[in-house]
Amino acid sequence: MARLSAERPGEVEAWLERATRDPETRLRASLALARHLIARGRYEARRWLRELPPSAEVDELLGESYYGAVPRDLAQAERLLTRAAAAGRPRAHYLCGRMAARGQGRPQDQVAARRHFEAAAEAGVAAAMTRLGNYHDDGSGGLREDVEAAARWYRRAAEAGDLPGMAAWGTALREGFGVPADRAGGAAWLRRAARAGDPRGMLNHGIALLSGKDLPRDEPAGARWVQRAAEAGYSEAMYGMARLYLRGWQGQAPDPRRARSWLQQAADAGHDQAIEQLRELR
Repeated sequence: MARLSAERPGEVEAWLERATRDPETRLRASLALARHLIARGRYEARRWLRELPPSAEVDELLGESYYGAVPRDLAQAERLLTRAAAAGRPRAHYLCGRMAARGQGRPQDQVAARRHFEAAAEAGVAAAMTRLGNYHDDGSGGLREDVEAAARWYRRAAEAGDLPGMAAWGTALREGFGVPADRAGGAAWLRRAARAGDPRGMLNHGIALLSGKDLPRDEPAGARWVQRAAEAGYSEAMYGMARLYLRGWQGQAPDPRRARSWLQQAADAGHDQAIEQLRELR
């Protein structure tokens, strides 16, 4: 079913719609169809969910649809997800945490966000584990800085399959951040995150290839990974591309025009060092 869903989503949708017509499978099929549609950012999930008997699971899914699918309704999302979280739904806790952290549908509140992420992480939501690790790392959300706790959560997130968690755990291992340093192990996790599409993993894997510290030196491959991370919208990688073009690489002369273009993109994305460097170049 998972493979069919990934490769032929239209067939899965048709199969699930047929299953909703059978009274014995209607509830399970409607929930599965809603999840299928929500995963693709489609608002039609709401129609199927509104026809179901009220429950915390329905609130969670309907709230996620209002949060993630266009047209969005953050007030509705906040109301439904808060109710689902109060009933103990882990995904609802995670989404409530995101909304509180960003000030979406409610005032920004990092302490409340951290508490929601804690509840979700303890229930096994991998993305919440990474977020909780970040709070321990920064000493924010009402916590004191605790790099060992951050590393523990990053490891749990990585092992549970969260891509940003893999990149964070790989970095922690490489730098000895809260754990004994293991540069080879860190490089392996960063490579895994990069290949799975995480921008931070791409950047750090690219840096390892460019420097030759943790992996055999391969400047062309390293630059390609940094560029992929930059093209994915990661401002730190945009700044990295600017630095590559400013100093020249792989035997090429510096290229100030391309460097300035990447600096501008990084600055537009809010990268402080890029903003400052652009000022110096003017």
